[in-house]
Amino acid sequence: MWKLMRTSLLLLVLGVTAGGCAGMSQGSPQTLAPAATVQAQIDEARKQFADAYQRGDATALSELFAPDAAFTGTISPVWREGRDAIRENWARVFREYPKSQITFTDPKVRFYSTAPDGRVTDQSVAVETGLFDMRMVNVAGETVLTPGKYSLIRVMNKGRWEIVNYQTGPIPGQR
Repeated sequence: MWKLMRTSLLLLVLGVTAGGCAGMSQGSPQTLAPAATVQAQIDEARKQFADAYQRGDATALSELFAPDAAFTGTISPVWREGRDAIRENWARVFREYPKSQITFTDPKVRFYSTAPDGRVTDQSVAVETGLFDMRMVNVAGETVLTPGKYSLIRVMNKGRWEIVNYQTGPIPGQR
């Protein structure tokens, strides 16, 4: 009896180990980066956004969003849902304001769904809030300055921080 139990236990352990290893190779969350590196990744993602905005590149901006992301801008009356709608929104903005600049200030980032040791894994979440200044020049050459506030949520997906929700708004009394 003891020999049968020992053999069964050994097979169970081997099965769990093999199954666990198979699961790891088939897309289970993997540890990606320590916390110090993660802040640099978020800073780089914010820089990529600002650079694409300065270039007026609606496609590059939309690629920073998840395929099912939602966005509403400072002057937008509605939410844009999905990468295509977000790209169309930015393309319209850049047609009306071909010279645009954005500067982010005072960003605060909080991380959620990290590994017990604080490392980021796929599906970790970063919530970012801060301020921005937009300087937009329309086709008539008129400049519009808009100080604003923003809140965005990023999710780590396959080693890349994707924006899943982004909302901006003007700062009351600052226009």
